[in-house]
Amino acid sequence: MAVGKTPPPKDGQNWDGYADIESSTSSQEARQSYQQSVEASFKSRRLTSISKDQVASQIPETEAKPQHKPINKFALTRVLGRAMSRGLLPDKVFVTKQNFEWPAPKTELNSAERLDSIDIDIDMSDLELVADLRYSEGVSKHSEQASLFESQEPSPEDIRQNDKRKSCYLLSSLASMAATNNGKQQIKANICQLGPDHAAVRLFDRVTDKNIVIRVSTARLLDKDKRDLYSFGNRSGAIWPGVMEKAFHALKIHRVKTLRVMLERAKSNDEKDLIRSQLNELEVRSGEGNLLDKTELLGAIYAIPCLPKKDSSNAAYTQSLNAPIMLLNPAEQLHILRFNIEQGVPAIAGIGQNFRGASRAVLKGTPPSHAVAILGPAQRKLLRGGEEDGVLIYDPFGDSLNGKGQVVHFSSMHLSEEKEDDKKMVSLAKGGQALSFVSYKDFPARFSKVAIARGGYTTTARVEDSSFMSIEPDEFAQFAELNEPADPDDTQN
Repeated sequence: MAVGKTPPPKDGQNWDGYADIESSTSSQEARQSYQQSVEASFKSRRLTSISKDQVASQIPETEAKPQHKPINKFALTRVLGRAMSRGLLPDKVFVTKQNFEWPAPKTELNSAERLDSIDIDIDMSDLELVADLRYSEGVSKHSEQASLFESQEPSPEDIRQNDKRKSCYLLSSLASMAATNNGKQQIKANICQLGPDHAAVRLFDRVTDKNIVIRVSTARLLDKDKRDLYSFGNRSGAIWPGVMEKAFHALKIHRVKTLRVMLERAKSNDEKDLIRSQLNELEVRSGEGNLLDKTELLGAIYAIPCLPKKDSSNAAYTQSLNAPIMLLNPAEQLHILRFNIEQGVPAIAGIGQNFRGASRAVLKGTPPSHAVAILGPAQRKLLRGGEEDGVLIYDPFGDSLNGKGQVVHFSSMHLSEEKEDDKKMVSLAKGGQALSFVSYKDFPARFSKVAIARGGYTTTARVEDSSFMSIEPDEFAQFAELNEPADPDDTQN
């Protein structure tokens, strides 16, 4: 539990009277000691705590091409979705040209005169990543000369979640970013190639409360069957999603191992409480398993660097630069989601674990206990005439790579800035593929929670709304505890 704060109210309770309390002298000293320990401990760039019995001393290189699973085990739900939608008329969906403009992001990665001048905060080897993944035999790596983006702009269909990983929250956040012009620039501003074999990724670190740069290899790590351990397999050949997934994993490994050392050396109970609260956030208290798969919704979307500062086009909404926005009651808060989507702000939605939400997801061909990316606004043509508003969503498990079946990709719906057309129509199947339409009317029945990236907008009267949360770093551990799933293996897919 964080020192100096009263526990935040549970969902449904009134926020009136929630305020900071005066920290005791011992608490202030503990916080000061904690901050000094953080600064001293995290100056070390390389982690060297891998035991010899966990992994071999080297990961052998293989020339064999990574083997794809044409249909992974979660994509099998697509079969049910296609079966349920067979015979139904497809949705006639309209998308419009994006007309929002954001300031161009400028970071140390896209503004450095020389790449060797970039300061690296964490430099992690593939050995350390493999050790946390709990693989000890048969691991190899494939270092193909592929570029991060394959000479293309980032796109949602670059994301195809590996069925070994439970990283849907992170990958959905990246897919949502890749759907807008400003999001594409945000991605490119936070990752860059460092020579032929490595990349630098810029992520937000909640422990130090700042953006940091992580160096990882661009090699594809493979299991004994020559299948990816991270989410590299896609149709486009772009490797940026897998590299960012590796960097996020590296960030969690480094912070957890360093915090554990700090905990052993901490002298006061107050300082130990501070360290334990950070560990609880990073490990999600879910028992065994690797740190990448033990990531909940806020932990993933917090890692995405904040959007640039931009004045709101509506005085009723205020930009939240310090924390993501959680909507725990989508039925009453659709106006907040809608305003953000119309401004091009990345957002993800969690599929409800209740019977209603889970059954609707499965019938559409999406696994339950899962998260999806919200790509942008759209309208569906109604049979009785007229249109209804909604959003396009993307399941990060993606579509099969076997080429069978007709699949609509979001990038094919993009309207060029050079063309005068401001509207485009496509036909989307009602189920059985990664891309689909959900009307705002049906949204609350499909999804139980929404997370909006830092830099998104919330109502100016948000403290009066008991089902709204803008989570500050010190409040994060308590929120995670209130929303911890009963079954550690049922966090997300």
